[in-house]
Amino acid sequence: MADLVLTFDWYVADDLYGKNHRVLLSEKEGVGFKTKFEAGKQKVPLKNYLAKYHKLKVKTKSMIIGERDTFKDYEYCSNGPSQDWTHYNISLKDLE
Repeated sequence: MADLVLTFDWYVADDLYGKNHRVLLSEKEGVGFKTKFEAGKQKVPLKNYLAKYHKLKVKTKSMIIGERDTFKDYEYCSNGPSQDWTHYNISLKDLE
């Protein structure tokens, strides 16, 4: 069964490398959406959540739907700086 999440990434330039942030929205805590259609219906509520709690102006077309396992919180780069993300795991309950 697919464990789909709706995500949005943003970057904050606050030091030499800055910081990456990512919100992962799932249907319930630890349980993802079953279809991309179900996840896609939550783009506008997630946009409103990001505007309210993170002060971001977001376009819904920049949100990504994918399996939770594909969104890693660290990526090693041997020839340059590695990247890491601060994950914010939220559920539909948090959007209310």
